[in-house]
Amino acid sequence: MSNANLTRWSGLSLLLAGIANALFWLLVIPIGTFAGAGAVQNSLWLPSQFLHTLAALLALFGLIGLYTCQGDKNGWLGLTGFVLALFGTGFALADAVIALVVYPIAAASAPALVAATGALNMSPAYIVFAVVSMVGTILFGIALLLQGKLPRLATSLLILGAILVNLPPGVVPMFVLIAGGVVWGLGAAWLGFTLWSARTDKAT
Repeated sequence: MSNANLTRWSGLSLLLAGIANALFWLLVIPIGTFAGAGAVQNSLWLPSQFLHTLAALLALFGLIGLYTCQGDKNGWLGLTGFVLALFGTGFALADAVIALVVYPIAAASAPALVAATGALNMSPAYIVFAVVSMVGTILFGIALLLQGKLPRLATSLLILGAILVNLPPGVVPMFVLIAGGVVWGLGAAWLGFTLWSARTDKAT
């Protein structure tokens, strides 16, 4: 497969990742929270977390397209941001799989584990996940903005979304996290469509 085709198919993957991620966060609205057995046993929990898992999985391939479309212009900033964003997306995938598979089991057999102060919600690993994802997307996004090959507004949405969605839940109101997830989804979908349609000749 040529680099051009790899970039285009990665763009489609990123487009679908953005849509899936936005839908996931919109489904969070009626659920209301990620904590507590009541939330986990909500009928929307499994479909929402399936979308969460799908979004992260598709975004892994999508990030490759964002990187390869820049050719040799990425530099150290682009490379560092790409690697951190890739790790952050991998962490998001792990988080989604845990929520999809482990949380329902825990909610049924040991509901205290999924309470707001339960062990599954208090792990410091989530802080690492959020920081790596946020920093990686910011650095990678700045590199993309400097290169100017992709729509700057779409890249800015991706950065803003990554900042908002990775803020600490419980401390930050849920509507801020939801807004961040939807904004990231819009930015990712826009960038993905740009790659898929091969419109990378100039920024808008």
